[in-house]
Amino acid sequence: MKQLSVNNLDVNYGRYTVLEDISFTVEKGDFIGIVGPNGSGKTTLIKTILGLESQMNGTIEKDPSVRLGYLPQMTAKRDRTFPASVYEIVALGLLGDKHYPKRITRKDKALIKQTLSEMEIDNLKHKRIGDLSGGQQQRVLLARSLVSRPDILILDEPTSALDPSIRDNYYQLLARLNQQGMTVLFVTHDIASIGSLVNKVMYLDRELVFFGDYEVFAHSDKMTAYFGRVTDHSDCEVDCD
Repeated sequence: MKQLSVNNLDVNYGRYTVLEDISFTVEKGDFIGIVGPNGSGKTTLIKTILGLESQMNGTIEKDPSVRLGYLPQMTAKRDRTFPASVYEIVALGLLGDKHYPKRITRKDKALIKQTLSEMEIDNLKHKRIGDLSGGQQQRVLLARSLVSRPDILILDEPTSALDPSIRDNYYQLLARLNQQGMTVLFVTHDIASIGSLVNKVMYLDRELVFFGDYEVFAHSDKMTAYFGRVTDHSDCEVDCD
């Protein structure tokens, strides 16, 4: 089932073209890895999908019933003085859709409790987020984006500040969410690390160089033009013999 379609999308900042003629469709249950060099327009694309970028031409069509969740890139620096608790941070994920006065209802409290449990951070709910480790913080921020029960979860390099062992656990968590039916759009600089999770790859370089199955990506002529022979693809985690 189609959940989202982007049609002939252009994004320009003055004379500078960030994205040009981008078209693709997202189906329910997709796990899409979005890759490309620095400055290729990956973050601009997801901000445009989220309605945070107005300087665009083209159309973005989304079923009105489809809810979006967003987890932006996390920096390595942590503010230990930030006073908000884990519970308060997760609760923020429910306030965006509320009208004034914005209040947490009994139903909201049940959702927050359930999400904290699902993310295995219910024991941290009273702790300040600034006192947590990087891995714990990222689980809290993921819980905030999930508490509203989105149909599509969009993540912008969420593991860039995490240690490899913590990163692997995080990937397993995303895989479980996807297996439960959630669609995932995952911006990353290292597609090989999530090659076993994704079913599709999008390669951006201001234009849409490739969009399709991961194994086809690893063997495609277009990728050979970018990376050399198929056996030399540094991003290829499948059998390339």
